[in-house]
Amino acid sequence: MPEPSTRQRTAAEAARDALRQQGAEVILRVGESEVLVPELAVVALAEALTELADGHTVRVLQADCELTTQEAADILNLSRSLFVRLLDQGKLPFHMVGTHHRLLLPHVLAYKASRSAKREAAFQVLANEGQKHGLGS
Repeated sequence: MPEPSTRQRTAAEAARDALRQQGAEVILRVGESEVLVPELAVVALAEALTELADGHTVRVLQADCELTTQEAADILNLSRSLFVRLLDQGKLPFHMVGTHHRLLLPHVLAYKASRSAKREAAFQVLANEGQKHGLGS
């Protein structure tokens, strides 16, 4: 999926800001018909617009969907081969469909959050050590 252009980012930012207004409603117009978009969908749309405005690509997945190893690796920003090694090491739960690994999206997202928290903690330790030794500003 290509990254959003500057024009798309600007449009996403404007739409996101409009959705943040108190009492904002989204009306979907198709031809002559208009439909009020449910509040949960508006919340999801606002989150997607925030990501687009920040220059990230957005993909909507069902909360409990199954992923292939390539899809999971893409979410984690890893190569597929490295990701399969993590599976072989028991780092994430999976099941097999024939000869193919399948993972649940919540497990992949939990692993991603865990990795991010560990990375942040390691950076904090380094920053504290740098401060202690008078490095940095």
